[in-house]
Amino acid sequence: MIIDINYWTRVFKNILYVVLILAGLYIALKLSIFYMPFLIAFIISLMIEPIIKFLMNKTHLTRRSSSIIIFILVSLIILGGIRMDFSNFIFRIF
Repeated sequence: MIIDINYWTRVFKNILYVVLILAGLYIALKLSIFYMPFLIAFIISLMIEPIIKFLMNKTHLTRRSSSIIIFILVSLIILGGIRMDFSNFIFRIF
């Protein structure tokens, strides 16, 4: 019986990769409670960046002032959506 060391090395590496990926996914899911707000904030900042640049170019405002304006508008839109959803929920109950 011939034992091929290269074959078993590749098998062991593949098993090790699968175990490490599964462990990483498990840890990521457990830690998602902590990093999810940062991920959401990062996605929102990526979405409003073009709007800030557009406002800066059209009105010649500073980045700080255009960011404050866009932040207030986006916050009002998000809070308005939450309020409407909450009011629809209350109306469904009663």
